[in-house]
Amino acid sequence: ENISTNVYPIPAKHFIQIDIAGWKTGNADLSLIDMAGRIIYSEEISSDNSGLRKITLELKDISDGFYVLKIESCLKILCKATSLIHLL
Repeated sequence: ENISTNVYPIPAKHFIQIDIAGWKTGNADLSLIDMAGRIIYSEEISSDNSGLRKITLELKDISDGFYVLKIESCLKILCKATSLIHLL
């Protein structure tokens, strides 16, 4: 499978939208990891037959900073650097 991701908006304030294209079968682990390597958020996600999966991740409990979004399945590991900047 040729899997690609798009994460927006960057920088983010209240949420990030994650679009995964080309992923048609199986489950994956989605993780948000801080710069110290700690997993801040983790969720198991599943594909659908359309090949396009859209996920909205709420950020209200996430501190300002820089994070890596990691999507890992048995087929592929995709990592995207994501900056989360909250406005006060």
